[in-house]
Amino acid sequence: MVSRVLGSIPTSTDDLHLPLLVVEDDEGLNRLIRKNLSREGFQVEGVGSGSEALAALEVKPDVLLLLDLVLPDMTGREILTELAARETEIPFIIMTGHGDERVAVEMMKLGARDYIVKGSEFLELLPNIIRRVCSEIGMERKLEAMDAALVQAAENWQSTFNAIPDFVSVHDLERKLVRVNKALADHLGMNPEELIGRKCHEVLHNLARPWPLCPLDRTLETQRTASQEVNDPHIGIPLLVTCSPLFDKQGALTGVVHVARDISEQKRAAEEISQSRERYRELYDNAPVAYFSVSAHDGAILQCNNQAVQLLGYERETMLQMKVFDLYAETSQGLVRAQEIFRKLEAGCSVRNEECKMKKMDGSLAWVSVSVDPVLDDAGLVIESRSVVVDISERKRLEAALFQAQKMESIGTLAGGIAHDFNNLLNIIIGYGSMMQGSLTDEEHRSYLANILSAADRATQLTKGLLTFSRKQVLELLPVNINEIITGLEKMLWRIMGEDITMSSNLYAKDLVVIADRVQIEQVLLNLAANSRDAMPGRGMLTIDTCAVELRAGDVDRKEYAIKPGWYALISVSDSGTGMDAITMERIFDPFFTTKEVGKGTGLGMAIVYGIIKQHEGYINCYSESGQGTTFKIYLPLIKEAAVAAGKAAIAPPPSGGTETILVAEDDPTLRKLVLKILQSHGYTVIESVDGQDAVDRFRENSDSIDLVVLDVIMPNKNGSEAYQEIITVKPAIKALFVSGYPSDKISKMGMLQAGVNFLYKPLSPDTLLSKVREILDHPAEKGKDQP
Repeated sequence: MVSRVLGSIPTSTDDLHLPLLVVEDDEGLNRLIRKNLSREGFQVEGVGSGSEALAALEVKPDVLLLLDLVLPDMTGREILTELAARETEIPFIIMTGHGDERVAVEMMKLGARDYIVKGSEFLELLPNIIRRVCSEIGMERKLEAMDAALVQAAENWQSTFNAIPDFVSVHDLERKLVRVNKALADHLGMNPEELIGRKCHEVLHNLARPWPLCPLDRTLETQRTASQEVNDPHIGIPLLVTCSPLFDKQGALTGVVHVARDISEQKRAAEEISQSRERYRELYDNAPVAYFSVSAHDGAILQCNNQAVQLLGYERETMLQMKVFDLYAETSQGLVRAQEIFRKLEAGCSVRNEECKMKKMDGSLAWVSVSVDPVLDDAGLVIESRSVVVDISERKRLEAALFQAQKMESIGTLAGGIAHDFNNLLNIIIGYGSMMQGSLTDEEHRSYLANILSAADRATQLTKGLLTFSRKQVLELLPVNINEIITGLEKMLWRIMGEDITMSSNLYAKDLVVIADRVQIEQVLLNLAANSRDAMPGRGMLTIDTCAVELRAGDVDRKEYAIKPGWYALISVSDSGTGMDAITMERIFDPFFTTKEVGKGTGLGMAIVYGIIKQHEGYINCYSESGQGTTFKIYLPLIKEAAVAAGKAAIAPPPSGGTETILVAEDDPTLRKLVLKILQSHGYTVIESVDGQDAVDRFRENSDSIDLVVLDVIMPNKNGSEAYQEIITVKPAIKALFVSGYPSDKISKMGMLQAGVNFLYKPLSPDTLLSKVREILDHPAEKGKDQP
């Protein structure tokens, strides 16, 4: 197949100026032709033989060949034959010396562009002939380029049409398919040619009639673009169908372009967005903190979640009609805080953890922590704010409880600090007073002294009560008679209740003996009496009753109270005061719960009362109604008669003295002299020391003669325990008695209260000291056993 060699495509007929190759064996004529054509503006070269022509065309084929038919080595026909064999099409003009029409016709059949005889006008006519031929060639090439461009455009259009992923088809006015793209044909499993001429509803929807929702009908009717979402089970996927009209040059409707886009992904994305929004809504509404959206213009509440509704108690619709300022406590401080927050937001600043009070629907106040962020528009202006509100009422309550606990801890620390010195002073009073009792003969003076000792004994119990109150006193569980405790407290209760309160007691006829810490039970009764007094601001009645009751398995909720069936001492403390409602009753035993004003009350709390009773393996109940007074019932397990008898203290004989040598270590000089007098007055030899190190030094000097060491537990320059550890390195079997006026929790940590350690609390009477000393000296020593 012969192919043309094309150069650049001209934009007009004058643009094409092909180079010329003159093939002429007459050298003079060849030169003359080239010279003449060069003057005419042509680019021209010349050769003298056929072989030279073929070689030149091999290198530069895009030329116009001026060919002589007769050459030395071959004819012009042979040159043309060789070019045809090379599949190279070269435009040529035949130059001949003879005007042979037969040859001219033959050359024209072979493709010659023109035929010119080498005559007298040859050189004059040749330039015009060349220009005409170049013009014809240029026109031909332009047409060929246009044809190629049209073919390429058609191919590109079809490629583009087929590359569209949407289902694209062109319909005529009878709904017949005129053209379909590859995506639609592939989806239907058919070739595009099979679909042409068929109606769309038959092919796409498998229907005999048009699909009722197809927008094609609307486009045919209105001649405007129409769209419709189509969900046809036959197609299997959701489609967005858009139909656009096609018009001819006169504006008449000729057909419709039907574009169906698969919107499965959009539908899934839309569903995911919807689900995401729903999840966000659920998270927003069910969040454990309150959320608000507030207008920056006037503070109107634009949105709030369920927690906001629960926190403040308003209906959501009501809250959305309110402004945020309506929620802040109607106090100067609350409104000022709200305005400060609003000003920060107007300036585009965030607010973090601002604590304030908000007003609930019922009028009560809730402590909240507010964090707010501004929302800006495109211009950077604040349009609204989004608030996170956390209910910190419980935290504030706990903070107040912690403050109260710290206050009570401070009182306890103070109580523990003064107990030692106070016990030493009481020890001196009791000691010297007891020694005076034996020397006084005047009954009036003995009466005075008895009152002094009684007051000192009450002061001793007060100190123990103070330590119990501060929870620094270890329980001393002994058999005690509940009736005796109440009788002993009557005078104190009268003073607590005041003149406007009438008090009465109805005690069980028999003894109600329980294993208890007397001071703790006294504290419980005093606390209940104080609570009753506060509940009766005017006149009132306080009644204390006791009796014995038997509790069976079904009488109480054993799971709640962990109580055992059996006989119990029942103490009922009743008042005629204001009483309590059901809500208060539910929390009466909660730690730190109180109905009293700040700064009032003992601070012990009903929770500690409950804890004390539980420690004694009993339980306490409360019965009350608003305006009907209150009754507390305390149940403590009774003990058997044998235990009662064992618990009754026998009348001890007067303590006896001895002749042993005792080392006494006491840093308080007055108390040390008292101990020396007591021991020396009963025949003992006493060596005194002023502190722990002095006790060690004195013992080293007199270790052979010392039979007992009496050591104060807390002393400077080595405490009693440290001094004792050094003393037993000198004499391992030495006997020891430890004494202290410090709280029992501190003494217990030092090992003084463990089994086998001889220990006495201050203040102690002379008889108690002498009896304990005699008991220790008479007991056989066991090496290492009595060490703390």
